[in-house]
Amino acid sequence: MRTRARPRAAAVLLDAGPAAIEAIFSGALDAAYVGPNPTVNAHSPQLGNTQDVAVRYWLTEKGLTSTVGLTEPVDLTGLYDLRYLNEAAAAGEPEISSP
Repeated sequence: MRTRARPRAAAVLLDAGPAAIEAIFSGALDAAYVGPNPTVNAHSPQLGNTQDVAVRYWLTEKGLTSTVGLTEPVDLTGLYDLRYLNEAAAAGEPEISSP
């Protein structure tokens, strides 16, 4: 009878989901159990972050409909000046601060 090698698994405790995602991307970890936000942020850092979730929730609560677009925080001031951004923006500080 042929015996198969048993897969080895080791439990690793990490501080938070983003640390687990970093470990997966670096090859130090093969699998992890994390919440939805670190997973989404790994593929689109602005989609699903705190500001994105908060503004979408606020718009829904107020019964407002709007196009929610994603951009780099550093570009918000320029978009506002060009009138591409004419109503609102949500960004974490200090990215939106004046240069």
